[in-house]
Amino acid sequence: MTQKRLEWWRFLAPRYWPIWVALAVMRSIVPLPYAWQCALGRGIGRLVGRLASRRRRVAAINLAMCFPDLDDAARADLVGRHFESIGVSLVDMAICWWGSDRRLRAICQVEGLDHLKSAEAEGHGVLLYVGHFTSLELVARLLSLHIPEIRFIFRRHNNPLIDAVQYAAHLRHVEEVIPNSDTRAMIKALRAGRTLYYLPDQDYHGKLSAFVSFFGHQASTTTATTQLAKRTGASVVPMMPLRLPDDAGYRLIFHPRLEPFPGLDEVADTQLMMNILESQIRLAPEQYLWVHRRFKSRPEGESSPYL
Repeated sequence: MTQKRLEWWRFLAPRYWPIWVALAVMRSIVPLPYAWQCALGRGIGRLVGRLASRRRRVAAINLAMCFPDLDDAARADLVGRHFESIGVSLVDMAICWWGSDRRLRAICQVEGLDHLKSAEAEGHGVLLYVGHFTSLELVARLLSLHIPEIRFIFRRHNNPLIDAVQYAAHLRHVEEVIPNSDTRAMIKALRAGRTLYYLPDQDYHGKLSAFVSFFGHQASTTTATTQLAKRTGASVVPMMPLRLPDDAGYRLIFHPRLEPFPGLDEVADTQLMMNILESQIRLAPEQYLWVHRRFKSRPEGESSPYL
């Protein structure tokens, strides 16, 4: 997707007015001290957790499957902290869209960036492999501070106004955002030596998918990473965004690129990626996006755990 002029007049209809109000409230949060923003976000998250019963149920099921050793009290506490993390991510979204580079640099630490730079130096493009942590929107902006030519792969929002705001916000900081359905644009960017912000860890049941183990359960996962690497020669560099305690901001942790990758078996490649993600999640389980129905697609003969 290339930059284009957005026709904001299309969103003046009354059905968009509540969203404009919500956006104005989000914009008003941006000047607050970061610690205040985080406290506000946690409060919003606790409220969301009480109101969004269906999402809370999904998170509880996922965590029961993935952390069976926790007792009921510990698991309930983790669900609560997860919704607080979601609330902070909503505030983070406002910072991402309207915050200044100076303020964002003040809350961002970077570790292991040389792993990415050495992969980029080969000129074949890089798939920066990131899991769906709750901070994914703000992390996209933080990455743009350190990787100016990064391309974002994103899922279009169902609401046209929110989609337009998100699209315009990202295009203020990067040259291109690519819909997750546009494989041709991804290949073109990788062949041009670009780095893609790449999140391939959610439930996917299609031609390029396989069931691999995730926290001891079979999870349908895209195998497209192997195909992209084969067709473009791109490297795969894992990265974990870690929200720091005591409202200290974020640390972006870059890991060595995966080698050998791609291997001889795309299923083994995909399992390797899920193993890395699982080890990252265990460092801060409340920060992963558990409200997604990760185990919705099941092997033949198994029923969905969310029924």
